[in-house]
Amino acid sequence: MFLSSNTIDTIKNLVLENKVEVCGHLLTQDEQEKYGIPISKNRDELVLYIDNVGEQSFCLPTMYTKYTWHTHSRVSKGYPSVQDIFLPLRKTPKISCIFTIWGIWQVNARNSRYLPLYNRKNPDQRIEQLLGQIYHSTQKGRSIYLSKDERRIVNNLLREINHILSRFDMVIYFTDW
Repeated sequence: MFLSSNTIDTIKNLVLENKVEVCGHLLTQDEQEKYGIPISKNRDELVLYIDNVGEQSFCLPTMYTKYTWHTHSRVSKGYPSVQDIFLPLRKTPKISCIFTIWGIWQVNARNSRYLPLYNRKNPDQRIEQLLGQIYHSTQKGRSIYLSKDERRIVNNLLREINHILSRFDMVIYFTDW
């Protein structure tokens, strides 16, 4: 599955031009058919569906799809929150993409079991600490571009986060623009 360059450009513009969160789904061809969305020509291309434009933390998905996405606008932090990271442990989606000023964060949950919040208390706290280190190392999470040193710090902390997530059969990837 892939996103077309036009879709990526559209998402970048949503991040850069909005002060509010935008969210939706990335639809497979089967989901396009199921929900009555015009079907893409390429079977492997994910189609961008905008579900909601609203205030921060306002996006709630209205469909059950494999992929969901939301933005952190240019006035938000350039990285996901703990809640963003654990979103795919719900029944759906299995893959969540967070588009930020820095790039694309993709969180994959390979297992399909729901994990209640009380089973995640310690991992949540440790991930929150690691995200706090990103916050303090990147101008409160709002560096417009990551410097080479900031990128190195983010990558090192991301490795630690992935070590924690591996216990839940999850992984998070980051690709800068």
